[in-house]
Amino acid sequence: MAMTNAQRQRAFRLRRKTQGHFKAEGAPMERIDAWISQEAAHGLRVLAALHGVSAQEELDGLLLAAIAVAKQQDRPAWSAATFQVLG
Repeated sequence: MAMTNAQRQRAFRLRRKTQGHFKAEGAPMERIDAWISQEAAHGLRVLAALHGVSAQEELDGLLLAAIAVAKQQDRPAWSAATFQVLG
């Protein structure tokens, strides 16, 4: 039986969330929707082009690097924020 557009989109989003579609294949993914300044968007595209990766991969790398720095600084706020998000 043919699937409706809504059913196809739902199946795609589920696959995307569970299978991964970039260098960290198999890593669970989560969709975020955010508005950022044009300057930040342009900077993201430039950095991605310089590193030869997609904007998604560049943003992922930037965020993970910032998280690593916060963890190294062993800030109490980091532990509290992590607990609240994961709890």
